[in-house]
Amino acid sequence: MPNPKLKLMDQVREVMRLKHYAIRTEKCYCDWIRRFVRFHGMKSRADLSPGTAKIEEFLSDLAVNGQVAVSTQNQAFNALLFLYREVLHQEFGNVQAVRADRPVRVPVVLTKEEVKRVIGAMSGTTQLVVKLLYGWPFG
Repeated sequence: MPNPKLKLMDQVREVMRLKHYAIRTEKCYCDWIRRFVRFHGMKSRADLSPGTAKIEEFLSDLAVNGQVAVSTQNQAFNALLFLYREVLHQEFGNVQAVRADRPVRVPVVLTKEEVKRVIGAMSGTTQLVVKLLYGWPFG
């Protein structure tokens, strides 16, 4: 159990060290917690409640205004989850924040006609290697 007389961030560090978290994880989580506290203009521990609404607002702002990646938003959420569960010993409800968008990944694949044109523009050993790689002629 963390020492309740410590400042919040010292308490977070103490719990993380007791649980043997990596120093980089500690720094990252502390940074997210500081950003969360600054975002809401919190001055005391009482300002941390109610947790669910404040976490939703912060994470939604990250997605909409901060335009962060999904993994970044998840990292912020995990830091706040750690703060509320492990340090403050408070549970919160289901967080319904706006989720960051996953980028659409379109595969880059040439059509058969495009491959034929590219191979037709080659000659010699290079053309032979490309034909072997593509299984020329197409089955």
